[in-house]
Amino acid sequence: MQEQIRQEQEQRLRGKAENPEGKGTPKLKLKWKCREEGSKGGYSRDILLQLLQKYGEVLNLVLSSKKAGTAVAEFATIKAAELAVQNEVGLADNSLKISWLEGWPQGKDAPARWCQRGTMKASS
Repeated sequence: MQEQIRQEQEQRLRGKAENPEGKGTPKLKLKWKCREEGSKGGYSRDILLQLLQKYGEVLNLVLSSKKAGTAVAEFATIKAAELAVQNEVGLADNSLKISWLEGWPQGKDAPARWCQRGTMKASS
C-alpha cells in the first residue's frame, strides 16, 4: 500500500515538472454511446487503457458508475493528452469523443472551446 502511494506521488511530481503552468495534470473527458441499458458500449477499463496508453502514460482512469458511457483519464504529460485528443477515435462501431477537462495546452483559452480530436468549436 505504501509503495503504491509513493508511486502515485512520484507520478504527480513528474506531471508537475512537465506541466510548469501549474494547471495540474492533464485530464480528459471521454464519452461514448451505450445503446442498451446495462451495456458498456463495447468499452471497458482495459480497452480504454489500451486505446490511450499508446499516446503516453495514463496516471488514472475512472469510469463513471452513475453515468454510463463516460470516463475521465489523467495523463502524465500534456503532450500525451494532446495526442489522444487529436488522434484517438475509439472503436470502429462506437466512436469515442474526447474533450479537455483540465491541464490543457498553453496558449489555449479554455477546455470548453475544444471538441473531439482537438478541433476548435465556433465561438458564440
